[in-house]
Amino acid sequence: MKSFFHIAAILFGALLLTSCEKEETPIKLPEKHADVKLLGVDLGKDYLNQIFVNLETGATSTVGFQSWDLAFDASKDGRDIFQNGGKDIRIANSGVTSFQSNPYTNGLQFKWDESSGKSDSLVLKNCIKNGNTTDTVYIINRGAGKEWFQFKIIAITDDEYVIDFADMAKTYVKRAHIIKDKRKANVYFSFDNGGEYLNFEPELTQWHICFLRYRWIYYEFNPPLRYVVTGVFINTKFTTAAVDSTLSFYDIHATNSSGLTFKNQRDAIGFDWKSPDLGNLTNVKYTIRKHVTYFVKENTTPNTLFKMRFLDFYNEQGVKGAPQFEVQRLN
Repeated sequence: MKSFFHIAAILFGALLLTSCEKEETPIKLPEKHADVKLLGVDLGKDYLNQIFVNLETGATSTVGFQSWDLAFDASKDGRDIFQNGGKDIRIANSGVTSFQSNPYTNGLQFKWDESSGKSDSLVLKNCIKNGNTTDTVYIINRGAGKEWFQFKIIAITDDEYVIDFADMAKTYVKRAHIIKDKRKANVYFSFDNGGEYLNFEPELTQWHICFLRYRWIYYEFNPPLRYVVTGVFINTKFTTAAVDSTLSFYDIHATNSSGLTFKNQRDAIGFDWKSPDLGNLTNVKYTIRKHVTYFVKENTTPNTLFKMRFLDFYNEQGVKGAPQFEVQRLN
């Protein structure tokens, strides 16, 4: 269960997207270790960047988090379609099989994907039944201030996804072919600009983790509370991850990972490596849980293993959105 402090921060409006600054206290770097790399990324003060990171090389690749609406499993047998939770996208089954002019949306149940990304937790998990598409028209709410669309999944093959989509007034209907690039974990699509196929993700074995905005659901509330957080997804096609909070980072070796549970869900690292300081609810600051170590293991033979821990969330000017972390390969 996520901490009470996260929930309290929400209740007092702590999720404002304005810049949060702290006093410019110099970062105390950890003791120098020759094979430990100090890495950092800059998401921007409003977390507008989505950044893929290779833990081996330190290489990064950046894209705007708002650039895409849906992500598609790019493997040959892939059938999973993911919402961009960072935009608070939700999708409803319209209950009809043909596009409508200004369809009635009141009463529709707009649903979200779980942050784990597991196949059985996705809203579009039932768009295929017995190997065939269901001919259902879906309505996509793309978040505050964004245009809505209606769409249908026409086909999913070994090589592509085919979707038809229309604006809500049905002034046009278009078809999009989302080609599976099998070198990648996912390919992407945006409904903007008449529909855009996007292929920005690094190749499958060239990234381990991704910093981004995504959606966490607090089921402690009724109705459940949707909350957009900033955290880390792992590359579930290439890695698994585990966590330890009992050992000192520099005392950890590969053998210390043997009793841990490695998870193959994208939010295995997540967002609670940082905690909000609620001393000033109008300007929430974050502290890092430096005692927590994350293990990231490649699905290779042998399994390449890394350990990492977070050190800061602010840049040298005291502006949030600049995580720093240290990484060491253990084998």
